[in-house]
Parts: sequence; C-alpha cells; structure tokens
Amino acid sequence: MQVLEIVDARKTCSIMKEVRVMEYLLAKSDRQLGICLRMLYDEGYKGLVVESVINAKNRMEFHVKVMADEDEMAKLNDRYQTLIS
Repeated sequence: MQVLEIVDARKTCSIMKEVRVMEYLLAKSDRQLGICLRMLYDEGYKGLVVESVINAKNRMEFHVKVMADEDEMAKLNDRYQTLIS
C-alpha cells in the first residue's frame, strides 16, 4: 500500500513540473479571453488555469495555461491567433 502512495506522489510531481514548464495563451482583453476559453473548450480541454496579470503598461492581461505538449500548444496558439485577428 505504501509503495502505491509513493508512485502516485511521483506521478503528481511530474504533472506539476509539466504545469510549471508549459507556456500560456495570452489574452489582452475580455473579448480575447472569451474566444480563447471557447476554443479550448471546443478542443476538449477542461482543466485550465487562468491568471490575471498587470503588464508593464499597467494594463490587465490574462494568461491561459493548458496541459499540452509543445506541438499541441503550437497548434492551439496558431488557431487562437487566427481567431483573434
């Protein structure tokens, strides 16, 4: 029983490292945030992390973090950039 708990803890740690390393999609307005969240929901991503940040120009922006590898993140970013342009 204890061995299983250690293995589970290691899986949790590897997932947390993945979350810290991943990039984010940048939304500079409420409109862009809505588009981003709808796109990700449509793609099947449910566990999203949204951070609100004040940038250097003292404006609010949103960082939407997704658990995805680099290739998936590049595809998502390309689609997102197309939708917001």
